[in-house]
Amino acid sequence: MSDIKKTHLLIHLFALAHILVVAVCSFAHMSDDVALSALTILLIVLVANQYGLPLEVSTALALLFCVAGFFIGTKGAQIITQMFNTDIKILPNIIMTFITTEILGWSTYFVTKYRNESH
Repeated sequence: MSDIKKTHLLIHLFALAHILVVAVCSFAHMSDDVALSALTILLIVLVANQYGLPLEVSTALALLFCVAGFFIGTKGAQIITQMFNTDIKILPNIIMTFITTEILGWSTYFVTKYRNESH
């Protein structure tokens, strides 16, 4: 399997895993912050490692993207909630979790891929 196909699969599977965590934590009335952060860090480190980014750089990128992901996800869910009045309270969180994970995964891919091409 080519690197780009592995990346596609990895990012999409992690996006689905993020949704599962949101759903399980919501139904259990638990916070999902720690689990989502751990999944996000693992996703970014795995994608970055696949394209040869050193571990310390990918870890720093992961921490930066976790903070960005938190704000993108929470603000995005608030916007969706305001725009679409839905009785399903978890739906905006699921939508934004999926979108945010995809954005962070593909951002990691582009950062690592183009960093390697410039060196």
